[in-house]
Amino acid sequence: MINAILKCIFDGYRESEETKKRQYESSFNELDETEFLFSSDYMNQLYFSAKTADDCWTIMNYLERYQCIDAGIESYDDVYYQTAAKLKRKLKEEEKRGSRGYSF
Repeated sequence: MINAILKCIFDGYRESEETKKRQYESSFNELDETEFLFSSDYMNQLYFSAKTADDCWTIMNYLERYQCIDAGIESYDDVYYQTAAKLKRKLKEEEKRGSRGYSF
């Protein structure tokens, strides 16, 4: 019975909008803070979850910092150029809305 109650509490915390927002932000913040190169699969996941132009900039800056672009690794090139295209779309969307915020 106690286990079920604790599970409900932790499930509620995990599913809260504030927790989701914090997890989302930390995944992009870690790109600026880490000292190692993440896999192209992980970078691709971030590309798909990017909601703002700032998120796209963060991904692109990270890949540029590690000189992954046009270095012969096609998977990183794909992520970079897809992110660049998404950045253009996001900038147009945000310009129309007149804001640069999260769309949760």
